[in-house]
Amino acid sequence: MTEEIKNIFMEAQKGELDAVIMYNMLADAMGSENKEIAESLRKIAKDEGKHAAIFKKLTGEAVVPDDAQAKYVCGLLPAIGAKTLFANMAKGEYDSIEKFKGLQDEYPELRVIVEDEPKHGDALIKMSEITG
Repeated sequence: MTEEIKNIFMEAQKGELDAVIMYNMLADAMGSENKEIAESLRKIAKDEGKHAAIFKKLTGEAVVPDDAQAKYVCGLLPAIGAKTLFANMAKGEYDSIEKFKGLQDEYPELRVIVEDEPKHGDALIKMSEITG
């Protein structure tokens, strides 16, 4: 593995761990309002944790997540509403696919991530429609 690829994977690992925090915080925020959405967000958080574990296995290194992104995104919820927030988050999930699509032949472990991210995007679109 080149240093460049390792850095990409380390950054992705941290991003996945940060996303676990974010999705769980959003689930907490939505929980009393809509249990179906909260459950979907927790499922995505669980998947993101699995993705982080894949990257950790590839890099052999641990990274430390932080909650800055989660706090920022949760702060947007009352400001822009769930419909807009979830639609924008879906775009982020879809965009992340391209980053790893070309690497999955060399790193087959990435296939599960490439398969999961569009599912997350679709789930977020559905959530945006439910809340809209």
